Formats: sequence, C-alpha cells, structure tokens
Amino acid sequence: MSWRRVLVSIAGLLGIAIVVSMVVFLFVVLPSEWFRERLRQTLISRAYAATGGKLTFQSLTIDPRRLEFRISGIVFRGTEPIDHRPLFSAERLELKLRLVSWVRRDFNVEWIRLEKPEFSLQVAEDGTTNLPRPPRPVARQDVIQILLRLAARRFETQKGAFYLNDRRFDLDLEARELVVQARYDWKSNAYWGEVRSGPVRLMALKSSWPAIALSARWQLRQGAIDLPAFLVKLPAGSQITGQGTVALYPSTVARMNVSARLLARDLAGRLQFPYRLGDRGEIDYQGSVILGGEERYQLAGSLAAQDLRIQAGQLQIPVARA
Repeated sequence: MSWRRVLVSIAGLLGIAIVVSMVVFLFVVLPSEWFRERLRQTLISRAYAATGGKLTFQSLTIDPRRLEFRISGIVFRGTEPIDHRPLFSAERLELKLRLVSWVRRDFNVEWIRLEKPEFSLQVAEDGTTNLPRPPRPVARQDVIQILLRLAARRFETQKGAFYLNDRRFDLDLEARELVVQARYDWKSNAYWGEVRSGPVRLMALKSSWPAIALSARWQLRQGAIDLPAFLVKLPAGSQITGQGTVALYPSTVARMNVSARLLARDLAGRLQFPYRLGDRGEIDYQGSVILGGEERYQLAGSLAAQDLRIQAGQLQIPVARA
C-alpha cells in the first residue's frame, strides 16, 4: 500500500472519529443530568473566582440539536444586604451557540436574550457600591483581573430595568455585534472596561429614532464613571465623539466634552421642537454638555449650522450658514 493511500485512510479514520465524538457529545453528553450538574457547578465557581459575587439559578435546560441553553431564576449578588434588591437578576436567560470548529472546540455566541432582567447599582454616601471584588490574585504581578469577556451577534433585553439606588430606568434594548469587556485593577481599586456595538435600539425611545452604533472605554471608580473616550454613530452618518465623567452620588450628573456633526437626515422628524427640520444640511457643535442636576441639560460651546431648512407651520426658513 502506498503512503498516499495510508495518509488518506488515516485522514478518513480521523474524520469518522471526529464525527462520532461530536454526535456522542451533542446527543449523549449534553442532555445528560451529569453534564447539567457539572455545568451548574462550573458556572457558579467561575462566577465567584472572576468577580467575587454569588451566582444562583433555579434550572438549566439544554437543546443539543439547536445548541440552545436556557437558565431560569438567575440571581447574582454583590455586597448588598440579603434583604436588598440583588445586583442582578433575571427571570430567564436564553443563549444560542454556533459551531465554528469542532476540532478546536470553537463556538460563537449567536444570540443572548434576557427576560425581565434587573440591574441594581447601589451607591453609598462615601461613593462605594455593591459591586463585589474578585478574590485577590496569588501572583503579585497579576494586578489586572479579567471579569467578563462577551461577544454576541445579537443581544436583547425584554421588560428590563436598571436601578441606581431608588431611581428606576427602563432597559429594553436590542444590540447587534455586541462586544463587552470588564476587568478589575487592584492597583487603582477600580473597574475598567470597553463596550462596542453595531446598531443599538432602545425600545423606551420612540420607534422613529434610528438605531445607533457605539463604542466606549469606561472606568467605574468610587462614586463616578469615567469615559476616557466614546463614539456614537447614526445611520445617515452623524457622529458624536468625546470624553467625560458621570457622577453617581448624591445625584446623577454627566459632564462631557463633545465634538458632534449631526446631519439633518438623522434628525428630521425626530426632535420634539415647535419647528420641523428638513432633511438637508448639518449642525456642528464643539463644547461641553451637562446632563442632569438642577437643569435638565446645559450646553457651552460653538454651534454652526449649514444648508438647513426649518419649517414653522407653513413658513419655511432656509439657513445657509449660521
């Protein structure tokens, strides 16, 4: 027998072995009670090792044919008292994987859906929060600890809420191509992270608002969230870049320095003003923005408009440049 035939035979046997192992794993191991219990213990232990928080859930079901996982009754507790609202809870989490390479055990997250999720961030007078700290790393040089790495083609929340102390904000959104990273820095005692996303649609806003794409770097420190850099894009080409800080206590106030180029095509028919904006031209803004506090918003900077058309009733006012 020639070497070529030997190699072909070996490759065929390897292929058969891979297929058999995949079938056994998907239809024998995955649905088994042993695997579900092993996965439950792994999720709980890794959640604590990565974050220092306590994860519990009521049930875990697996559909091996569709590679879909469903976890019900999720509760994740930080440092808040047991009789307080937990840091995170959800009635149900559904996740679908997509097989990329069985040889490398490589899977991608196709979508994640959270039903009735609640995030509760509690900020005390001294600026401390109910976010847990991960267990101290053994190696002294390991001062950066990874808390979360998540990438999903689609991410949804349904009937969700975000609580900042006693203030409640609706949290119904749909995001595409979402990437989230979070880590803890023992040297600065702060949480750092990045978030990137394709189109994001906030269901609490009017349906006429377009989806936005965003990317941001953030740091959560005592009593505030720093945004060293952020970028927001709208479908027609509008773009907002900037950096700033969001104070969390005693009241929520965002102070940003921004550079914005807003196209009329993105804004026409969507701003709640006495005047209608046409779909031509643009607005450029350079300066500071303050959101929250005693005033709902404050602007201080330079504003320029070009080739706009504003309509008040039957009167149309062209703005060539302002």
